[in-house]
Amino acid sequence: PRVFLMDEPLSNLDAQLRAQTRAMLIKLHRRLRVTTVYVTHDQVEAMTMGERVAVFNRGELHQVDTPRNIYDSPANRFVGEFIGSPGMNFLRLAVRQSGEGVSLVVGKRLVDVPRKFAETLKALSEVHLGVRPEAVRLQQEEGFALGGVPAGVELVEPLGGEYLVHLRIEGMRLVARLSLQRHIPSDGDTVPVYVDADRLCFFHVESGARLPAEG
Repeated sequence: PRVFLMDEPLSNLDAQLRAQTRAMLIKLHRRLRVTTVYVTHDQVEAMTMGERVAVFNRGELHQVDTPRNIYDSPANRFVGEFIGSPGMNFLRLAVRQSGEGVSLVVGKRLVDVPRKFAETLKALSEVHLGVRPEAVRLQQEEGFALGGVPAGVELVEPLGGEYLVHLRIEGMRLVARLSLQRHIPSDGDTVPVYVDADRLCFFHVESGARLPAEG
């Protein structure tokens, strides 16, 4: 065949057999190099098996790109929330002019926005800040932003090799993915939050579209 069409072929398998069969299909595709259209609701299958991924919702195509670009640069909020487990965090924040730059209002603090986003955000009053769980830290590191905004720890989920820490900042929820090598807080703690400035995404509040950065 010149094209294979696979419609959720692994959906009825148990978890272990599903992982084994997924690896077999990847190896088979690399050996045969036949175009394969693979339909799945399992984002792990899409991210690991796809060379290009098309994300649909209610019959509407939202984004077509490589798995890496879809994860790092989702076209809109739906893609950011849908791709990833857990999905991208979103904080709805007010925008304020700050001298020649732009700041975000986080509780009672003003947090500077990276300069590459200033021109895009200065005409807006509100914006959705998006950040992946693994880009959130609870200790200061070079290149991280948000300036140690305090957050309450609601729940800590141990997942073996990592932890998911569920946080609340001024009524907004945020999930951090931390490795075992890092300090893990306990339920009820108050911790400072930092995010990787290079992995910030901003989205229009009404349309949900990702806003471009300069340069």
